[in-house]
Amino acid sequence: HIVMKANSGGKDTRIAAVLCNLAATHEWSCKYENAIVMYKKALSIQEASYGPNHADVAGTINNLGMVNEKMGNYSVALELYRQALDVYEIIKDDGNVYGADIAGTLTNIGNIHSKTGSFDEAMELYLHAVTLKTECQGPEGSKKPEIAGLKNNIGILCIEREEYTKAVELFTEALKLQRETLGLYHLDVASTLHNMAEGCMG
Repeated sequence: HIVMKANSGGKDTRIAAVLCNLAATHEWSCKYENAIVMYKKALSIQEASYGPNHADVAGTINNLGMVNEKMGNYSVALELYRQALDVYEIIKDDGNVYGADIAGTLTNIGNIHSKTGSFDEAMELYLHAVTLKTECQGPEGSKKPEIAGLKNNIGILCIEREEYTKAVELFTEALKLQRETLGLYHLDVASTLHNMAEGCMG
């Protein structure tokens, strides 16, 4: 019923929200083509309702980028991430309301550069993202796992550049943040320990 409304030109933003949820379900099920169709329908409604410069529009464009990245369409994903970043940069204010979203998008762009071997570009983006995540850190340290993930990514890049001592330092910092927020027995903790072992072997 929702999809039929969207196909008939429905402009209710609630329809867009439902379409995004359906798209996410398809994405989790690895039905990427279906996810793209749903996200594009949602994006059309959002742009018609809000205009091009809105957080929901940026979020959906970012989601489209993530699906394309999972499909291996790195050039398409990179362009979508840059579009999303442009929107966030336009709508951001001095209160850094969208700092975390900008950081997340920078991380996504960094991931593409990392996967395509552009390690210097990825490093610069990850470092910028860490700064933004730290600046918008809540009083309870809500962003700590995300910061830890970024430190892990930077550590992996250091291994690629044979900077093993720096890599281990970063993994150690990431591990501390993860244990503080996720506990000792978490998959992310195990992954960081594995990365640390690789760094030590270098």
